[in-house]
Amino acid sequence: WGFGPPLMFCFWVYVAWKGSPHKPHKMMTRTSVNHVLNSWIPIANRRIRLSIPEAKGNCKALWARYPQKYRNCVGREPLARLHNTVSGGWDVTVLWATGLNEVIITEMKVEPPSLVPVSPVAQGWDLTLSGVFTDLRVWVQARKDGEAWIDNTVCCQKNFTFAVQASTNCTQNG
Repeated sequence: WGFGPPLMFCFWVYVAWKGSPHKPHKMMTRTSVNHVLNSWIPIANRRIRLSIPEAKGNCKALWARYPQKYRNCVGREPLARLHNTVSGGWDVTVLWATGLNEVIITEMKVEPPSLVPVSPVAQGWDLTLSGVFTDLRVWVQARKDGEAWIDNTVCCQKNFTFAVQASTNCTQNG
């Protein structure tokens, strides 16, 4: 009789607590979701700096031009190539980009819902992510009819800001 009654009491309290209806979770508002998203920005920026390479593209060409820099470059091929033989024989190659890990996320937010034109009961929701590359450099080679036009950095002397938006449409069934 020493431990039996207290253990039985604890057992029934546990059963009553688990079996009883709980208070429903409070619905988060758009403002509170945005507050949570903005609290994640410092963490996201630290992870970006650690996980994104400082340079990407044709690393061999990059190291030939800058032998002591960008040792963490990733890639063997140019980032992009456009070849057009129709209008004058253009050949444009984006050899590499540096400063990729120098990006700072400045804002993440859920935009106010908008009505979707195709359905009066649907709402459109948008998540916007804004940021800035603080030291982005993109090296481009461009030739027209075999003559070199550009073989230099074409971007970005100033901070390069951007915004990306993901959208979805939501409807209520029922």
